[in-house]
Amino acid sequence: MAKLVNLSVTGASQKNVTGTDVWAAAQKKSAQVIIAVTTGPKNSGDEWKLIKWTGGTPVKGRPNQCAVDRDAPGKVTVKVEYGETTRTIEIWIVSASIEILTDGPRPKGAAPRNAAMRDGTEKLGAVTFPTGFQNGIDDSIAADDPDPKHFVFSTGASGKIIAVATLKPAGVSKVLKAGWTFRRQIMAHDWQNGIKMKGAKTWTKTWADDTSGPTYLRLTPDDADKIYDLDEPEIRVARFSSETYNNFRQWVEWNGETCSEFAPWFWQAIWRAKADTTAQIELNQCDKGNIKLPDAPRYAPHKKP
Repeated sequence: MAKLVNLSVTGASQKNVTGTDVWAAAQKKSAQVIIAVTTGPKNSGDEWKLIKWTGGTPVKGRPNQCAVDRDAPGKVTVKVEYGETTRTIEIWIVSASIEILTDGPRPKGAAPRNAAMRDGTEKLGAVTFPTGFQNGIDDSIAADDPDPKHFVFSTGASGKIIAVATLKPAGVSKVLKAGWTFRRQIMAHDWQNGIKMKGAKTWTKTWADDTSGPTYLRLTPDDADKIYDLDEPEIRVARFSSETYNNFRQWVEWNGETCSEFAPWFWQAIWRAKADTTAQIELNQCDKGNIKLPDAPRYAPHKKP
């Protein structure tokens, strides 16, 4: 009896996909999803000549196979007919476009900010806020104060952003409810009191992982096919000066495969020890794009008189 015995799909996955006959793959240039069928009773070339494909592109020289290009996001319905049997499946090619928000209100779907942290508002972009440290903690500006319980007040700065990824094609959130990841990397040049800081995220010559923790991520797509990330790096206090210059880049993955372009942004700030706390932040900028990271601090190491 002439019938379809089996159907297989390579180059796409059913992991984190809703639907029995639904497969998905991340957009990827010069890549394809291949659908192949086995026919009965002989699975021969003569039988394959009788196969009828609808949707996708038949593979030249392999009439039992059909291809779907992964060059652009979209949904392709592939139908295969042979003998008295028919099989219809969906192939979703998915991607994401990212917008970095540095002003305006917080999108409803994004994680809320902790009202007790930073400036205590949902305001985006470069912000300042009052802060305080007990004497001697974090190399504070009163490290030489004889009163060990003295509390030092200062002004901190932060660059607050929300990254919004719009998933494509429209409606993808109905079938791909999981498997999404928002990634971020950092490249930073930081100095404290004029001295280069050593650390995985305070002085880097290459990109270092800076992906947010679960508290800041919203990775289940909403009805608008969007997922969200937020970040709010900060600078607070030092003995004499603190400088931070940071480039970031964000992207989206589905099932561990990249499906977006990089979305760059930056934050840079300078704190200086001054009696007037309102004048301590000399630089505080946060915006889209990347900057040239300086190779030397604005303020050299402090020298005692």
